[in-house]
Amino acid sequence: MQLQLKWQNRNFTPNPSLAPYFLGYRSVMGTGYTSRAQPFIIFPDGRAHILFHLFIDSRQQQGKLRSRLVIVGPRSIFKEINRQNRLLTLIFSFRPIGAFPFFSFPIKEIADISVGLEEIWGKGAEECREHMMNKVLEGELDAAVHALEAYLLKQIGNRSRPRLVHRIVRKSVDWLEQDPGISVASLAAAHGISTRYLHQLFAAQVGVGAKRFCRIKRALSTLAEARKGWEYGWADLALTQGYYDQSHMIDEFQSLLGASPQKMVKPR
Repeated sequence: MQLQLKWQNRNFTPNPSLAPYFLGYRSVMGTGYTSRAQPFIIFPDGRAHILFHLFIDSRQQQGKLRSRLVIVGPRSIFKEINRQNRLLTLIFSFRPIGAFPFFSFPIKEIADISVGLEEIWGKGAEECREHMMNKVLEGELDAAVHALEAYLLKQIGNRSRPRLVHRIVRKSVDWLEQDPGISVASLAAAHGISTRYLHQLFAAQVGVGAKRFCRIKRALSTLAEARKGWEYGWADLALTQGYYDQSHMIDEFQSLLGASPQKMVKPR
């Protein structure tokens, strides 16, 4: 199948009314039809994402164009995915506590999985997906983004009672954004609650437990520092970021991100 692709990889700024819930959006170009698998590794980041996929269904003899609109729950570990036959993906990235007000279930129920929005929201989500697909095929990515934004604003506006994030979760996430090295015990003590209760709140409203969220934030913060060009060696970086030692840091990276920090900062 030959298509004249008018899209490009780019970032989009969320509607001001959705900015409290979403960190940002972006488009990612695919490789089109190919018989080879195109592996891609996604890392845990403590956030849920809405994805719109435009792809070629290779099960059809003529390779029919199809689309999907899904919610991807927060990941607890890395995952390798296959991007075979994908033409375009629009990624709408929630803030860590941004997804909770939109859904009626605990966010932990979609952790590490993806679910079609049509399964959750029904016909309205199906119509939104079809409208987005039409706009994408016309080369109007901004219009496709605005279509989803309008639908999301309608979803949040239709709630008779807003689903509010617990102040303890909100404050804890803010603290971890500023200092990823804070321990779960310190967070719980600051709020005067048990670590078990803090874990339950995070699992329900963020999608991963408090300890897992802390580990993810620390690993990503460490990776960011390493990529800036840390001058004092890996052992010093590990201690600075709150790991017991360099070996502990490496084990955490391999468990959460799938590779050692040395490998991840090495230029490709």
